[in-house]
Amino acid sequence: MHTILRAPCWCLCALVACDGAAWNVYETPLGGNARVGLNKGVTVNLNTNTRLRTSVGDTAYEVTIERGEAFFRVGSSPLQVVVHDVSISATDSSFDVRDYGNGSVDIVPLKGLVHIDPVRADGASSVVSARRADQVVWAGQLAAVQGGRVELHNLGRSAGQRKVMWTSGMLEFVDESVEDIVAEFNRYNRTRLKVEDPAIGCRRIGGRFLISDIDGFVATLGRVVDMRIETSQESSGAVVHLDRLPGTAAANALACRRGADRETRDER
Repeated sequence: MHTILRAPCWCLCALVACDGAAWNVYETPLGGNARVGLNKGVTVNLNTNTRLRTSVGDTAYEVTIERGEAFFRVGSSPLQVVVHDVSISATDSSFDVRDYGNGSVDIVPLKGLVHIDPVRADGASSVVSARRADQVVWAGQLAAVQGGRVELHNLGRSAGQRKVMWTSGMLEFVDESVEDIVAEFNRYNRTRLKVEDPAIGCRRIGGRFLISDIDGFVATLGRVVDMRIETSQESSGAVVHLDRLPGTAAANALACRRGADRETRDER
């Protein structure tokens, strides 16, 4: 039995056959957010524009992330999550997996630990098996995977919780660049934000916003940065342009340099 527990937008579930195996496919659209109950005590939240498929294997429940981001809560039965060329296995834990679409994957456990292993296809079959590398990631850490290489970063629990605030329809930022914040809002909304001045994009701000609250974010940014806001219509929808006011280039560039200097000191 596969039960959709909560669907603020919508989640499509379809049963398909692939190489003789039956898979359940779950998918959300742009801005979608759904929580699905799977077998063996596993629940998964699907973020915006996410697609995954599930199957019951001999020893574990297997999920393949084809795109997007998902947050898993796992009980005492083993779960295996495959994304690109890595396998994530866990029991008695909760963790977030984000596929950036370019071979980069972030894995953030919030409870317990997960194991990360490389995977290979068995001949012509689509069945994936893990070669144990025993890379352990604990709650409070972030594992950044690129090209089979894993880099561990210490996040802390509060930063980890911010990573999954999307499950409740929120985004929270702490001293992050406008460019990165704009990229996050653009993941969820058909109205797009576009930074026209790099000196605005590198400014650093914080705040908590509803995922759909583009106006609230722009208003907050306008209290910190002198800028011109214009809206245009394109075939894909509205675009909000964030550009500099005449005479503010020097001030914005100076603020960027100060922010970059602070970031360098923090890294040291």
